[in-house]
Amino acid sequence: MNLLTRFHRALIFLVIVYFMSLGGTYTGLTGTTLQSISLAILTIGIAAWLLTRRFRLGQTPLDAALLFWLLAYAVSSLPHLSGRVYIGLWYAGLYLGIWLVLADLRQHGLPAAWITGSALFTSIPIMFFALAQVQSWFPQWLKTSAVRVAFVPPRPTSIYGNPNILGTVLIMLLPFALVRIRWAAHKLDRTVWSVWLFLALLILYLTYSRGAWFGGVSGLLTFALVLYRNPIEWWHTLSFRFRLALISSAVLILIVALVTLSAFNTPRRSASHRLQLYNIALDEFAAHPLVGSGPFTFGLALLENLSIPPLQPHAHAHDLPLNIAAELGLLGLLAFTLTLVLLLKQFSRVFRLAPDSQSRAYTVACLSSLVAFGAQSLVDLTVMVPSIMLLLLVIMSLLVQPKSDPLPSRSPYRLRFVLSVFLWLPLLIAGWWYVSVYRDYMRGQLALLAGDYPRSASILRQVAEDQPALALHHAAYAYASGLAASNGDTAYLTEGIAAYRRALDQERPHAVWWTNLAALYWQSGDQTRAVEAMRQAVHFASEDPDIWLNFAIYSEEFGQTDQAVFAYRRVLELDPAWSYNTQFWTASPLREQVYSTLSLDPSPYQLARTLWQNGQPAAALDLLEDRISRDPSQPKPYVQIARLYIAAGQLDRAADYLDAAYLLVHEDINLAWIRYAESQIAYVRGDLALEKELLQEARDYIWPDPTGQPIFYGRDITNYQFLHDTVIGVLLPQVYTLGPDPELVSLLR
Repeated sequence: MNLLTRFHRALIFLVIVYFMSLGGTYTGLTGTTLQSISLAILTIGIAAWLLTRRFRLGQTPLDAALLFWLLAYAVSSLPHLSGRVYIGLWYAGLYLGIWLVLADLRQHGLPAAWITGSALFTSIPIMFFALAQVQSWFPQWLKTSAVRVAFVPPRPTSIYGNPNILGTVLIMLLPFALVRIRWAAHKLDRTVWSVWLFLALLILYLTYSRGAWFGGVSGLLTFALVLYRNPIEWWHTLSFRFRLALISSAVLILIVALVTLSAFNTPRRSASHRLQLYNIALDEFAAHPLVGSGPFTFGLALLENLSIPPLQPHAHAHDLPLNIAAELGLLGLLAFTLTLVLLLKQFSRVFRLAPDSQSRAYTVACLSSLVAFGAQSLVDLTVMVPSIMLLLLVIMSLLVQPKSDPLPSRSPYRLRFVLSVFLWLPLLIAGWWYVSVYRDYMRGQLALLAGDYPRSASILRQVAEDQPALALHHAAYAYASGLAASNGDTAYLTEGIAAYRRALDQERPHAVWWTNLAALYWQSGDQTRAVEAMRQAVHFASEDPDIWLNFAIYSEEFGQTDQAVFAYRRVLELDPAWSYNTQFWTASPLREQVYSTLSLDPSPYQLARTLWQNGQPAAALDLLEDRISRDPSQPKPYVQIARLYIAAGQLDRAADYLDAAYLLVHEDINLAWIRYAESQIAYVRGDLALEKELLQEARDYIWPDPTGQPIFYGRDITNYQFLHDTVIGVLLPQVYTLGPDPELVSLLR
């Protein structure tokens, strides 16, 4: 191998490592600097690739399927053109182009070992970062011996921000690590990859990604059954020590799983939400059986069919075939099926022609990796993240065989080259234009954080004009205008109302946008339209107490008493915890009437404190311990027990329970509760300066910046459904809220 070839392969290695570890992650997608770097690398790389092809491009094993994919995307997109569809089309074109590049590189001799080596190398720092995220938890858990804390370690996410995505990377690489262990030339290599395998399995367990577990087992079983078609004969070829090690490892894994699985089984991990997503996907397919609803549009269907908020937004159906059916219809399913058939056919061909056992093992590892990915994709859809799609394309390219002879200069090969140019040229132009618009969008978001609302509105107005097909840009401009209006600049009311109307004309099922629009109508004095806008909001978010609360307030002040009573009752039916803020419910005769006619139980903490004050501390603790046993992953009951001990003056015991609560924190609202309890300890000790500081920290966790009020339901819709970054605020300050936790909000306000 000459020096130039080594240099080319090293560059390919670095590009794959960069996009898998950074450029293709959520951070890479939403950071303006990384966007520009990624697009520059892509532009230079594609230009270099095209210049070296000499107007010739060979066939790939999936050409027939690609034609059906192109047809499915075209037919599903044309009736539903929108900003979401344009996002889906751009990424579909990007993946098609990358597949052509990878297939061509394989045909020109890029070794499989270089490709798998780049992916395995990338996984090493990813795994160490995941271990760093959890390494401090275990000693802290052991130190909390004074309090019985469930074994619920944090789920590592590494650089991906999601444990399911991390699990996907690991299960797709496990078979290749096994090949390296079995066929490594040196003992040191076998040792390194054996350690890698152990750490990968450990991290995979800690992710508690049940889809990844299912996929990993499916992939490893495929690897064993295909590579060793006679497992009994293979078993007898192993040494006694190796068999003993395998049996011991399997028994140990089984014992650990059985001991801790019950602790992981919490209400937060039920399957009911995914079943709802599956039903929505089936309904969308039934509504558009031939063409689907358009690429990247499932998130809009979700908004229309589920109450978001309080439920979490998603951009996919958590199931690959169902998501394809919903968005691309029968043509998409046909393209998907043909892709699977062609991949199996190509695997069979490459496996038969493999010259030796190591080559066969690499081929089987490729199939096993795809099976692992496919099995997980029945319950997760991590392929929505570009770094996972890149890994999938990289592994699929291993089934492309190198060509022994150069491609002839016939017209079909030249035509494929020309088509590649016409694919990449608009993709790159659109990419650079999008980056420039997104850079301005982020300038507007930063102006919001700085409190310069008029400047932000001016910037985002231009963004909405430059990219009018994306509803989010109109909503972002409207939000900035609403913040300016809340700050006293009422000239922006008209702009905010008009921008929200444009956003909702494109995408109606956004309850948050309807709520903010109602607040602007109300501030402008148009009470009739405000109430009607809130009616739309409660229609789409029929299970969110805060949105019903604002509908009730507007109805009450507008004189629609019966409607207000119904809405106030609905708030308390949805979540009795909204009754804990008694200051709100005694602020008007109508609220007081509703509050007094409903049979509402006091909060668990209030009940427990009453029992404690009546000389029944054991009963008080049992009441809160029962809440822990129902869901051992929640820190709030530990905080409430700590509050009992604080009231009793047992501060050291209270600190023990707060230490336990820290172990289970998974949202900022949990930290706000802990800081509040710590402020009470400081108060009892007479440290009023520390009490004030801790109270402010608690408030900052709930209201971290002046850009309105956040909603605690995971990552915001802008991240999930538009791949945009955003400020923390979601609801305008003009909107009245008691959430995310009325009891804590009343204590902090």
